[in-house]
Amino acid sequence: MNFTSKFIQAAFAISFSKVEEIKNNRIKELLEMKSKIKEDPVVVENWFDNEIDKISNVMENNSSSSTDIETLINKIK
Repeated sequence: MNFTSKFIQAAFAISFSKVEEIKNNRIKELLEMKSKIKEDPVVVENWFDNEIDKISNVMENNSSSSTDIETLINKIK
């Protein structure tokens, strides 16, 4: 196996663990919100509005070409 292949595999392993962590955190967050639907719908509605705003504004606030993918991911967490 050459150096480039090893490098790509190492980068993938690091990225995969970050994606796995983000996925698990998001699942936990969604389950917490799901549990609040009946007891406090206003909190849930406000949370959804906030999440929608975060996603909607990600690209609008990143007109710079130097923005990396990790920065974008952190903004939508």
